[in-house]
Amino acid sequence: MSDIKNLPNELLEYIFRYAATGVRPVGENQELPFSISASHVCRHWRELSLNTPGLWSRLNISILRSWEEERVRVCLERSRKALLDIRLSRHDWADGSSQQDEASCSMKMPAFISLLLPHIHRWRTLAINIDPDRVDVDGPYIAVLKQLSDHSAPKLEYLHVSVIEPSRLRFGQFTPQPIEPILVQGASALTRVRLRNVLAGEGCLPFQNVTTLDLGVSDKSTSPAEYDDIKWVLGSSPHLEDLTLRGKLFTPDYNTSVIELPFLRSLKVVLVPFWDPRYTGDLFTALSTPALRTLELYALSEDVLDGFIGAMTDSLPQPKYPILETFGLASMDGPSEISDELFAGMPDVRHLRLLDAASVDDLFGHLARNVAGRKPVGWLPLWPNLSTITFLDYYGPSDFKPLGNFLRRRSQLNRGISTIRADSSPFHGLGWKSLRALRKVVEVEELDLEGERRKVATMQEIDPDCWYE
Repeated sequence: MSDIKNLPNELLEYIFRYAATGVRPVGENQELPFSISASHVCRHWRELSLNTPGLWSRLNISILRSWEEERVRVCLERSRKALLDIRLSRHDWADGSSQQDEASCSMKMPAFISLLLPHIHRWRTLAINIDPDRVDVDGPYIAVLKQLSDHSAPKLEYLHVSVIEPSRLRFGQFTPQPIEPILVQGASALTRVRLRNVLAGEGCLPFQNVTTLDLGVSDKSTSPAEYDDIKWVLGSSPHLEDLTLRGKLFTPDYNTSVIELPFLRSLKVVLVPFWDPRYTGDLFTALSTPALRTLELYALSEDVLDGFIGAMTDSLPQPKYPILETFGLASMDGPSEISDELFAGMPDVRHLRLLDAASVDDLFGHLARNVAGRKPVGWLPLWPNLSTITFLDYYGPSDFKPLGNFLRRRSQLNRGISTIRADSSPFHGLGWKSLRALRKVVEVEELDLEGERRKVATMQEIDPDCWYE
């Protein structure tokens, strides 16, 4: 401790803040939050921690613990005027000694909301997870929403409302419940919203300033919503720039009308293999996104990809995504029938991102055949501006023949690929033989892509266990 005692308070405070921001997943064996542990090391650390409000402002509240209410009171007092990041759930991330009856503990959730409401002017993030068997009229779900109704949260930036683990229900499917109007007095700073297995009806949330929206339902165990409900949510977010859609959100309808999203720049869609391609086709046909720059598709199958290509085909001769620059594929399962319409629907792609895409040989094989043989004057290849390919993870063939053929033929047309980005890890990279072969025709950058790969791997979860962006 002698060296640590010599650290300036400013540096030690920075270390405290960094350690306190680590959000451990539910289920890990963590007996005490870092703020409490740090304040019991020595007199110096205790004095410093008690005078660092930000150390107490991250409230991971597990209502299963008998002593949790007192801990929350202490944190609210010691956080002073600091903005609060709140997570409220029945699930316990401490040891098993605090386990109590689940039903009675679920009913304690409104009591914690009452404890937090006097500090609503300090809320920065709020994440609420409800159990599927507690969303009835007399349960905490409705009670909590009513508590949040006639209030304003001027500093709230991120809101997460989720019904977790619908598969726990023993009989039938879980039907998503509508959100009662909350924060009707306004939440002018609210820009990010995540809803899981819940419905947002007209006037239920202040969506007018939301720029990032994540909507999802759990596969199989949750009934899809009505298309009009999804349309209202998206239509009530006029400034939406980043949209993530997970699972089968609605039942396909022949009368699906167009949803205009004029400012959307990034779209991520988490699909489920073996779906009816009609849903995929209806989804992409319904979304009008003229400003889209990034599109990422996760958990693809041949049928799902056929539905996506069908939407591309229906938009021709006008491209569906005329200024799209980045196209990402993740977990493409099995062989696929790649057609020219896929490329014609997004002709200006410059960056291709791939994560464990098992059928990339089909993609690069099609691109290689497109540039083979003699071509007339003025002819342009598919994706003529493609310059960068990123392999976040790869378990494909070791020879990379389709990719190698494509790279060589494009370089002969003076439209070669400038860079291939690959992970430097031997477990996720392309392998030294493939790298040596590729370096003969293109520049290969070996980078640490662990952060990107982890983010993509989390993104493709239908029901991710994520609390904070």
